[in-house]
Amino acid sequence: MRIVLAPDSFKDAASAAEACDAMRAGVVRVRPDTNVVRCPIADGGEGFAETLTGVLGLTPHVCASIDPLGRPLQPSLFLPLSSEPQGPRNDAAVELAAVAGLQLLADAERDPTQTTTYGLGTLLAIAAESSVDAIWLGIGGSATNDLGCGCAQALGVRFFDQAGKRMLRPITGGDLGRIERIDIEHRNSALNDVLIRVACDVTNPLTGHDGAAHVYAPQKGATPEDVKRLDAGLRHVARLIHEQLGIDVEQLPGAGAAGGMGAGAVAFLGGELVPGADLVLDAVGFDDAVKDADLVLAGEGRLDGQSLSGKAVLKVAQRAAKHGVP
Repeated sequence: MRIVLAPDSFKDAASAAEACDAMRAGVVRVRPDTNVVRCPIADGGEGFAETLTGVLGLTPHVCASIDPLGRPLQPSLFLPLSSEPQGPRNDAAVELAAVAGLQLLADAERDPTQTTTYGLGTLLAIAAESSVDAIWLGIGGSATNDLGCGCAQALGVRFFDQAGKRMLRPITGGDLGRIERIDIEHRNSALNDVLIRVACDVTNPLTGHDGAAHVYAPQKGATPEDVKRLDAGLRHVARLIHEQLGIDVEQLPGAGAAGGMGAGAVAFLGGELVPGADLVLDAVGFDDAVKDADLVLAGEGRLDGQSLSGKAVLKVAQRAAKHGVP
């Protein structure tokens, strides 16, 4: 018997690789002769970058950055093993969850009005300045709702308040309503020649009842009043992006991912939103692994209505079904 193990991470409990190990232990205890194929996956959240290391020929590099509350942090980003191209392109992988993830905060610290993606921008700057051609960016698992403005700040984008003063402190979700002008003239030029593929695991728009604040902010510690304030802030900055940068992101599918980081990646980074689970499954060769299998075992920390909007476990089930594998 051939069984493919393809779990995503179990948030706050186990990484995808650890879940694979647990599944394998259970399988071989019952059927020691089983051909077990480990295929840990991700859809843009925790474990995304690590999942791609072997496929893209990457190695972790520890960097200095900050966490969602601005505290010093030493996360890893994943760069090519050498300066020589490993394939058609020289790629890097960066994970928002490593610097702005919900798992970095204690329950009492979770408040998307006070968190920032600034730390992600520091990682992207390092990656872009490392002579790579493309960056694979996973944006799942965030603790933030700042529309990627903090990230953009770290990359040289300048934001000004109603008084015309430049906003120097890392922007948080609660600061969005104060922004009045956006200046991208000083954005890190290293980004200009880098293709940024953004692994986005949801299709939610930026604002409204299906948007970032209403759907995801409560999971990050927001109160009902916070949700209203955050949604208003997202609408306000989306209008500024449209008027000042000429980019309409408010109803873009996936714009609401990671507290609006999907929209920010398009507006501030020039990124391309792609379905995260499909991107990873293609990269790890899932279809080849599953076509001769007898069974696929999958799972994640929680299955609910959001699982139907493009999450990894749904994609695994759909692809397995195409091969007639239960």
